[in-house]
Amino acid sequence: MKKIYEYLYYRLYYRIYTWNLKTWGAKDVPEWNASFGIAFLMMLNIFVVYIIFDIFSEEPIFNETPKLLLMGIMLVFMITTYFWFVHKKRYLKIVKKYKDETKKQRLTRGLLVFLYVVFSIGIIMLLAYIKKHCIM
Repeated sequence: MKKIYEYLYYRLYYRIYTWNLKTWGAKDVPEWNASFGIAFLMMLNIFVVYIIFDIFSEEPIFNETPKLLLMGIMLVFMITTYFWFVHKKRYLKIVKKYKDETKKQRLTRGLLVFLYVVFSIGIIMLLAYIKKHCIM
């Protein structure tokens, strides 16, 4: 499991970080933006589980999920990704690990990251559509 985490999230962090750095420069704090991007995707994955339970249960599991609870969960993910990537400049180790990739390696390894992002966003949109239109 640790290998999957390292591969997927480190690669994702590296891709977001380098894109942000190239696009807006270091003054836009790309290390934080990449950390928040990963926290956001993790939150989407939690929403997928929530929507699946809501769709398949007879009674709504959470009638009205308090916004404070959702904000608290997002805060936990943001703090977690801060310690994984930003604290003590750990992101620099990630950058060093991936900066010398060949173009072929970058494309091949980036495919899994791309699929994860597309799947994370796509599945939540599909489930939201199903829930809204009561298909199941």
